[in-house]
Amino acid sequence: MDIENLFILLKCASTEFGENIALKSESRQLTYQQLYMQSVAVANQLPQYEGTEAVAVLDMQRGLNYCIAVFALLAAGYTVCPFDESYTDIEVKAIVSQFKPSIIMCDRNTEKRHSCVYDIKEQYIIYAEDYLTNEDRSIINSDFTFKINEVAFMIASSGSTGDLKLIECTHSAIYYAIAGINQRGVSQKMGWSPL
Repeated sequence: MDIENLFILLKCASTEFGENIALKSESRQLTYQQLYMQSVAVANQLPQYEGTEAVAVLDMQRGLNYCIAVFALLAAGYTVCPFDESYTDIEVKAIVSQFKPSIIMCDRNTEKRHSCVYDIKEQYIIYAEDYLTNEDRSIINSDFTFKINEVAFMIASSGSTGDLKLIECTHSAIYYAIAGINQRGVSQKMGWSPL
């Protein structure tokens, strides 16, 4: 099973029950169709890659826009590597050194949080605010959470498509985005080793 199937799953959801609410916050909500369309719209503005060789670091606050960003990066052909708020500069440098991301998508306020990364000139920095609207922390529909979680767990546990550590990082990112659960907590819950 390939990582692209996660985005295909969203596309299917937008067709099968597109009017159902997928994401909601205090200020707004998105149906599955809207989530898919907004993800595609953002993806079309990003440098495009085929396959999963290009890595994108995602350094954003968890919420509605985080979910859109994850699917947009997948649609544009990136493997998504999330930064957790608890990561130290040393951990961040190690991740960047290992995965060599092509782009970094961040909130403008998180650029200061991991300034060591943004001193590296090889990455193309993308500010989420330029592509996404402001939003509150989101709660996602439980049915879709289960489906995404199930697929993510199957892929992460197979280890058949490359570096297992990168696969774990990538697919746990999807789960965190959808479930809105702390990254290290989910790693332990699902039996994955934290970075």
